[in-house]
This record gives sequence, C-alpha cells and structure tokens, in this order.
Amino acid sequence: MISCKISINKLIYCYVYMMFVYLSFEPVILNVVNMISSSLLFPVRYSFEVVGYVLLVVTLIFKGMTGKKIKFNKLDLYITLTILVSVVSSMLYTSSFAVFLIGFRYFFRYVYIYILIRLSDWGTEQSKKIYKILLGILFIEYILCLWQLLDRSSSDLLLMPSYGEVIEGINSMMEQLSSDLAVYGSFGRYNMLGYFLALAIWYIMAERESCRDDERRKYTILLLLSFVLLFLSYSRQTLVAIVLAFIMFKLHKSKYGFKQLMTVSFITLVTVVTVFFVTAQSTLNLADTSGVGIVSASISDRYLSMLNLDFFIIDYIGYGRTWFITDGIALLLSENPVLGYGLGMYGCPDTISLDPSVYHMLGIPMTYYMDVFIGCIIGQVGLLGFLVYMKAYMVILKDAVKCSTHTLGNSREYIVTAITTYGVVLSTLLMMMFSSSLSNRVMGFFVWLMIGMMISMKQSEKGDGGARCGK
Repeated sequence: MISCKISINKLIYCYVYMMFVYLSFEPVILNVVNMISSSLLFPVRYSFEVVGYVLLVVTLIFKGMTGKKIKFNKLDLYITLTILVSVVSSMLYTSSFAVFLIGFRYFFRYVYIYILIRLSDWGTEQSKKIYKILLGILFIEYILCLWQLLDRSSSDLLLMPSYGEVIEGINSMMEQLSSDLAVYGSFGRYNMLGYFLALAIWYIMAERESCRDDERRKYTILLLLSFVLLFLSYSRQTLVAIVLAFIMFKLHKSKYGFKQLMTVSFITLVTVVTVFFVTAQSTLNLADTSGVGIVSASISDRYLSMLNLDFFIIDYIGYGRTWFITDGIALLLSENPVLGYGLGMYGCPDTISLDPSVYHMLGIPMTYYMDVFIGCIIGQVGLLGFLVYMKAYMVILKDAVKCSTHTLGNSREYIVTAITTYGVVLSTLLMMMFSSSLSNRVMGFFVWLMIGMMISMKQSEKGDGGARCGK
C-alpha cells in the first residue's frame, strides 16, 4: 500500500510538471501536430485534461481505500459553497445538462489541479522543481521573443498558431496583432505571454524579497528583463495588475489591516467603474468604433491610451470590455441578481451555439469581449455566488500575506511560495475585472497551481501544526 501511495504521488507530480510545460508551449506543439495531421488536434489538446480527471478519480478512490482523512480548510469550504450555489442556480435556470457540464468546466477550470496537489504529499522539493521549470521556460521565452523581434517572418512560421479556431478567439486576435514590436513567444497570443510573465515576475520579486543581499543583483537583472518582455507583449492589463498588486502587497505588510485595505480597494474599484459608466453614457455619440482592441500601435500609444478618455469612449461604443463591465453587468443584474442564470448560460464561448437565450433576452451582444470574468461570475451564479467565490480568494490572500510576513521558522521556499501566490492571485483578480483571466487555460492553471502549492507546503512545513503564519 505504501508503494502504491508513492506511485500515485509521483504520478501527480509528473502530471503537474507536464501540464506546466505543455500549456507554456501548447501553440507550438499544436502547430507541429497540425503539420502531421489536423485530425489529431483535438485529442492532443484535450488529452492532458482528461488524464488529469482520471488521475483525480483514481487518487480519490485510493484515499478512500486507505481511510486517510483529508484535512479541510476555509478555502475548501468556500469552494464547496460556490459549487452548491452554482448547482442551485443551474437547476433553476440552465437549459440542459450539456450546457451545465460545459459551464462547470469553464467556471471551475483547473480547480482539480489544486485538489490533486492537496491529495499528494507535495512539499518543498516539488515546489523547487516547479520553480526550475518556470525559470527554464522564462529563458526560452527570452530567446523566442528576441527571435521574433529580429526576424518576424521566420519566427511566425513556428510560433504563430496555424490551426484555426482550436484555441477560442485565436484568429481574431492574431489578425489584430500587427505590430512588429508585439511579442508572444511560445504562447501564441500576447495576453497569454502576459499571464505567464505575471507568474514569473512575482516569483522573481518573491525571491528578491527573501534572498541574501549578495544574491539580489541576479534577481534584479531577471526582473528588469522580464518587465521589458512584458512591455513588448503589449499586455496592458497584466502590467497594471502587477503594479497595483505590488503596491497592495507593500501596504499589507505595513500598518494597514487586511480588511481595511480590501474595503478601500473595493470602494475605489466601484468608483472607477461608476465614473467609466457615467462618462460613457454622457458621451455616447461622440466617437466612432474604429480601433477597438487593435494591437498595432507603437509601444507608447499602446500604454498611454489607457490614460486617454477617448479610448474608453471608443471601447464602450464598440461593445468592448468597457461596455461589458458597465452596461453588461447592469443588464445581468436587472433580472436575476441573486443567483444569476446558471452555469454555461452567460460568458461561456463554448455554449453560445447551444443556448444563447440570455443574450437575446437581455439584448447583450455576442462579441469577443463578453468574456470579462467578473461579468461571467455574476451572469452565471449571481451576486450570492460572486460574494462566496470572492471570499475564497480573500482567504488565500489573507493567509499568504501572513505567511510572507510572519517568517520565523518558515523556510525560504515557503515564504517565496506565499509571496508568489499572493501576487499571482491578486493580479489575476484585478485582471478579472477586464479580461477572462480566471477562466483562461494558462492563468487558471497558474492560479490553482500556486494556491495548491502554498496550502500543501503550509501543512507539510511544520507537520500537523502547519507553518507559522501569525495569529
């Protein structure tokens, strides 16, 4: 039985490592597969996920046979409550079981990674391997992006996705990615590279935060190179999210309490969205829709446009994300504000063809920009589901900041993991307001990977007592 347990743990470790590598190079791998046979695209793309679900079932069966109790925590409680709310909402409103299943996968994507890590004996050794893989991929991205800058035509033959709509929205995004300076490395899309860099930058900052003085220089160089790459990826939301999350992290470590800071942050967010809404409504007929989502400007224009009111007006009128953040959410709350419309009924690209009734009923356009995840949450599980869902992430953030400040007795690896988890989760939550971050194949994996690593290391660091994370 012991050898079986070791084997299952090793399978979980290998699976997580392989998923990290595969998702980082998926567009390149699928390009090669497409050259061999296009009929293999779907099996290759979804086989890793299917293997993960099978591994989860096998692990649960083994745990049940051994009779080993699984320790539940606050995060598990709020995940369970979110699932219960989503099931109740779906029973009331979701039109079919197929829509529910697709919506469930979309909404809770990669939570199974967290569960797998929790069920294994994940510890410092496994986390070190993840960080080595992360740095290895980062160095490869440096090389690939340099190749793109020097010779776009030849690099695009390998790096630009050539397999149609296998990855949702890829064609429309690639058509808009016309700037010679915008890079995306092996990730196929500039925002995907931005998501990876969010993880890499926070890991490097965490190492720099906790290392000896004589080690800081190398992490400073890595940090500067990664920020240069992030600028060249044209991923504005990622850059803004990292900066804001870093400010909040520093404030959390200072005299400001967690609840007070979260309250101020929420009020600030509501105020900004309200200002956008009022401004957009009052200037409804002052601009045309040209330029919505285009990635062809210079670097300065790309980032400075965020400070230009005309950008938001154009984005709003063209049914871009500004519209979905304001009017879209307002329309969703007008009918079923408490429980939403059920899983898969809104904001899930794979179910639109199966049941577009919510869009028709509320008069919401079906465009690429409808995937703003905060709207997806409210649209599918309502305000009740949104509050429970967000509470789960608040538990993680509070735990992470405690474990990164009350460092007595904790290993450096655990402190690095806590800081990285805090940064990745908070950055993703900020990006969630303007993008599909949490439902994204890449970002969703990174978030639940880091959460699983931190929770598991917390329990294993000090045995049954857990790591010392303050009161």
